[in-house]
Amino acid sequence: FPARRIRGQAFVKEFRHNDAADLERILRVVADADARKPPRILNRRFIVVEGLYQNTGLIAPLPQVFELAAKYRFRVMVEESMSLGTLGDTGRGCCEHFRLPTTTPAIICATMSASLGSVGGFCVSDAPVAAHQRLSSAGYCFSAALPPFHATAAICALKILRTETDRVATLRRNALELHRLLLAALAPDPAP
Repeated sequence: FPARRIRGQAFVKEFRHNDAADLERILRVVADADARKPPRILNRRFIVVEGLYQNTGLIAPLPQVFELAAKYRFRVMVEESMSLGTLGDTGRGCCEHFRLPTTTPAIICATMSASLGSVGGFCVSDAPVAAHQRLSSAGYCFSAALPPFHATAAICALKILRTETDRVATLRRNALELHRLLLAALAPDPAP
């Protein structure tokens, strides 16, 4: 399977889009290779998926991804830019959509430009991972603070999502109606 080296010792191995069986095939190959090496104490391996894919509108099969991650001792990073504000009963993203605790992924990240009407982004995790990211990332060395009005816009958008709980349901109804209308418009005309 193809692998690319990025920044030092890191390797990236790609699995077929939303294909849990292909993901397991790759994880099994990695596990077999690991069995021939001395055991490691530190696990720095991640499965990285988007919760809702921007280009296709497909939702990642998170339950299967988390199951495989647990089986093969990988951590999961979920990119929630498109699913934040759109998936789940209250718009909290793909984890909420599948009724998974938000503590299941090691890292959840998103841009604030997609559904929060701001700029920048965020990563959330438990305290040890957050501390490592804060001190080891290039963003710590080369960063610019988010302007206060952008931070305020993101906070206000989050408050709206939290208090106006009907917005996500309305969005879902509107999306389904648009889909229905587009299908009807694109349908071939019946023969005269």
